[in-house]
Amino acid sequence: MIWSIIRKELNQYNFSGRDIMVSSEKVGYFKKRFKSVWEAYLEFDEKITKLLNDTDRVMLDPVNNQVQEQCCEYCKTINIDYRNVLYGSMLLMVCSLAEYIFKELAKEIVPNYENRIGKRRGNWLIRNLDLIKEGGKVNIDENDVEFLSYYIRIRNCITHNGGIVSSGNAELETAIAKIQEYAKKGNYLLLKVTSDGHLILGDNLVGEVYIKIVDILDGILDFAGD
Repeated sequence: MIWSIIRKELNQYNFSGRDIMVSSEKVGYFKKRFKSVWEAYLEFDEKITKLLNDTDRVMLDPVNNQVQEQCCEYCKTINIDYRNVLYGSMLLMVCSLAEYIFKELAKEIVPNYENRIGKRRGNWLIRNLDLIKEGGKVNIDENDVEFLSYYIRIRNCITHNGGIVSSGNAELETAIAKIQEYAKKGNYLLLKVTSDGHLILGDNLVGEVYIKIVDILDGILDFAGD
């Protein structure tokens, strides 16, 4: 899937009749970073699953109740705490990498980037996409932008508040509600909030964010010159 983001050996964009050069080194870096981040995520998730399976096998042995209870608690720690750390870390990494890539694309496409980006309103995604749209023809689904903005608020909560949902944060509460509503349609869990206000990220959340980023990048690069 990563190869649909940035075409192989692509080094020139053509937006609205304008040629915008992007170095092959930069394109190669984008490919390498996305690929390595995603592979690391899959590897860690596989290791967590193996830990759970190994613990399950121990629980099936004819041992005393105390050992079974200890294994059960260990399973909860792995399945909730370990996974939550992994998913939270990956959300930070994927969003940060996307921020860098969108910023670099906007710099290549739009002149006087630093002066113009400061006059824009919104999060980093919206501001950079607005500039990219000015630079030429793109095909971006605004629903993808809207939902990725919600995920960015989740990322910000993890980054600045340790994943604790503070009362009175209307933007964050809206993001959580919208994401949970969206997840219900697919009958899967993206995130939940514990009774004491901690965010628990679901198995599908990182993949969902990754797909949104890919779709937006595809919408920018669909009109790139081969």
